Amino acid sequence: MSCYPSASLDALIVSVVPRLEATGASALVAIDPSSLELLAVRSFPASEYLKGVGTPRSVLIEHSRGLSRWGGRLCVAMFNGVRHYEVADARSLSLVPGEILSHPRAVDLHGVCVHGDELFAASTGADAVICWSLRDGTSRLLALCAAGERDLRFPACLALRDGYEDWRAVLPARLHVNDVCALNCNDMVVCSLREIREVQGDRVRVLYADQHALLHDGRPLGDDARLLFSDAATGELVIVDRDGAPPARIAIAPPNKWFLRGAGVIGGYAVALCSMLGETRQRATVRAGTSKPRGSGGYFAIAVIDLDTHQIAARRTIQTPELSTGVVAYAIVPWRKEITQPKAGVEIFRPGVSLSWRSMNTSNSYIP
Repeated sequence: MSCYPSASLDALIVSVVPRLEATGASALVAIDPSSLELLAVRSFPASEYLKGVGTPRSVLIEHSRGLSRWGGRLCVAMFNGVRHYEVADARSLSLVPGEILSHPRAVDLHGVCVHGDELFAASTGADAVICWSLRDGTSRLLALCAAGERDLRFPACLALRDGYEDWRAVLPARLHVNDVCALNCNDMVVCSLREIREVQGDRVRVLYADQHALLHDGRPLGDDARLLFSDAATGELVIVDRDGAPPARIAIAPPNKWFLRGAGVIGGYAVALCSMLGETRQRATVRAGTSKPRGSGGYFAIAVIDLDTHQIAARRTIQTPELSTGVVAYAIVPWRKEITQPKAGVEIFRPGVSLSWRSMNTSNSYIP
């Protein structure tokens, strides 16, 4: 059994998004890596989201999902853009907002990752991956289905105009791309709801497919030959081997009680998030604003899993009135101490950049 390296961590940072709110109520949660106790909650004010010229706030979608780290900065997928924050203190979630990076096909952004000096985002609403240079702000689009040039960033406005009650009705998404794991600038693994694909330049290879799955995440294990995914349909973590070995599964939680989504890797351990089940009103075009937390507030569970034994080493339920009822814990970033800062003088998220377009096509341990 390997040693869980909690001493090297300041905090586990988790993003949560509401199921019952059409806008607002997204937040970050800081968790102590040793005790798994709640440290802090930080909501996202409306001022930190991308605004459309002439677009009324009543149709803006203010939800945040994916997280990634670049030096001392936290990158957050904020529906139609990625904003970076300087992290002054991870345990108290003392953050200084930086610039936001967007793209006409950035819509319903889910997972994000940083590799080298590039930022990758899964644009779920466009069936695409968007890549931005963190040096000069230029971007490229890697479309997994038919590409287009229509600006999709404010779909609720488009849906209201066309008479739809669900803003996803106006989007071209078919694959439901959930996450991206960049291994280098020309090699990435893209996780959609039913398939995991490896993309190397113009070559696309299916690594794993299951028409009954609800796949998310995609975190490298060790030498990048194996990657860790979550499957909400079965409540299991799935380890996929790029070299073709049969996938391994680790049971985390019964899927009739919990929704498994959000995984991170810390040395020989994985950290997984489980959320309460229930209806969703996230995609309604009629905005009722953000409701106040009700009762004891929202909750989710976090588990630490030993990847050698496939056993759950620790688990805890996080609940606080500061979270809206019905939150989904979406992504997790282990925040390590004394990480190297980005090089001084590197220009990040430069506004007004030109766009270049390119096309691509078990264990019995459970959270009860």
